[in-house]
Amino acid sequence: MKKLIVLGSLLIITMLAFVACSDVTVQATWISPQVASDSASITASAIESNKIVHFRVNTSEGNTAFMAYKIGNTTYARANYCPPCRSEGFSLQGSTLVCDSCGSTFNAITGAGIQGACVDYPKASVPYTTNGGNLVMTKANLATAHIATQTIY
Repeated sequence: MKKLIVLGSLLIITMLAFVACSDVTVQATWISPQVASDSASITASAIESNKIVHFRVNTSEGNTAFMAYKIGNTTYARANYCPPCRSEGFSLQGSTLVCDSCGSTFNAITGAGIQGACVDYPKASVPYTTNGGNLVMTKANLATAHIATQTIY
């Protein structure tokens, strides 16, 4: 009976710790992408080890910032820009992106605004392919996501 009580207590403690840690704010790490003439790639392992990464790529829109992160088994890549406050920094809190400058929040799965001054500028996703442990994005798709994020909805 003692073993059952101890095991049950450990299970409850583990579950509470998991739930409590799911809303921990994770600050992004800036990484350097591998850039080719028409594409940029980042390693999936960088996302795994850092939870959320930021990176810059020269596109037709200039030297623009992007982010990538993983929630569950899905990896997301998005424009990393908040036009009204001009921030290029987001943290990840559970499944919410938090602007490091103004505190506006966005759904990390859809990119849609939740609350704050900048919610009318959803974070546009960047389509990518995987190749040898890398996320590969075209510069055209990166530029399109940056432009879409600057458009008020």
